[in-house]
Amino acid sequence: KSKELSSIKIEKNNKNPKILYIDDEAEKGWNEVFATILFDNSDLKEYAYLDIEYKTLSKEEIVKSSIQRIKEDNTDIVILDFRLHSSDFSKNIPIQEVTSVQILKAIKEYNAGIQVIIFSATNKIWNLQALESLGADSFIIKEAPENSVNPNFTNDTIENFRKVIGKSIRMTFLKDVYNNISKIKEKLKSISNNNNLEIVKLKAEIEVQLDIAFECLKKADDREKDYSYFNLSYISLYKIIEHINDFYTDEKGTALKNDNTVLIGSYNQKNDSFEPLDKTKNKYPSTKDKILFIYHILKGNPNKIVANIGSICNNRNNIIHPKSTKDFKQTTAQENIILLNIIHTVIKEIS
Repeated sequence: KSKELSSIKIEKNNKNPKILYIDDEAEKGWNEVFATILFDNSDLKEYAYLDIEYKTLSKEEIVKSSIQRIKEDNTDIVILDFRLHSSDFSKNIPIQEVTSVQILKAIKEYNAGIQVIIFSATNKIWNLQALESLGADSFIIKEAPENSVNPNFTNDTIENFRKVIGKSIRMTFLKDVYNNISKIKEKLKSISNNNNLEIVKLKAEIEVQLDIAFECLKKADDREKDYSYFNLSYISLYKIIEHINDFYTDEKGTALKNDNTVLIGSYNQKNDSFEPLDKTKNKYPSTKDKILFIYHILKGNPNKIVANIGSICNNRNNIIHPKSTKDFKQTTAQENIILLNIIHTVIKEIS
């Protein structure tokens, strides 16, 4: 292990992701490089490589073994070699039939938030574009360390790896985001439409906002200085709460749509009860008033979500119209996940 290699360290950002390296030639040098950088230098103890008999397995078996290991280990980041089977080296093979591409597609179908780094000797732009369109998150162009003709090439590859793996670690929050979005979508499927166009529209609007939020978060980077896409996602998710409010309340937002004698009140956490609005202060109920009241009507416990709902509404207001630049809100990955959890908690009660 060279002195240069022993000095390379990855920033963990208080995370300990599970990293899986899939490569039929892992033992020819790169596994040792990755193990040194990740396991030894960076204390990323959840690094492993897929040790299977690639040369004796069919493409289907390699794909199956890879996905099975990812599921068993609850993997966060996959370093995926481009060619894993002898047939992948054929000049005539369509890229969709390359073994790694089939693994990539299966990973993204299972959880689109798992970070996939394609590790390949190919630098053909059309291959990289096709892989990106199929969901690849990053690329590292490689050459075997033991037979590099350019002394700087392997060093450049390692430096690029350091940057790429660092970003992938920051982006591991996407796996939790995807899990939360999937749970919400599964619940939406179980809600009967009852031949009601309004329910169909509500479900469609929620799905649209969930998809927009996920696309925004894919462009985000989990660093303090990069908040714009986190905020765009947050606003999209907040719209889901507004859509739910609009579905259940009348045009003025003061009473329930199906019974305008039931007026929306303000939740008193201390007494765990709803009180009439103070008309001298507020003519109409706030978003917080409405969603808590609706959650109560749906047989949920408002006390369970009131603190988070209060913070969510404040965050949204300080994104859209802060009182001063000091009050402007820069949301985080975790705050987006909390908002998703609240949305799921409310939607679970819709029958």
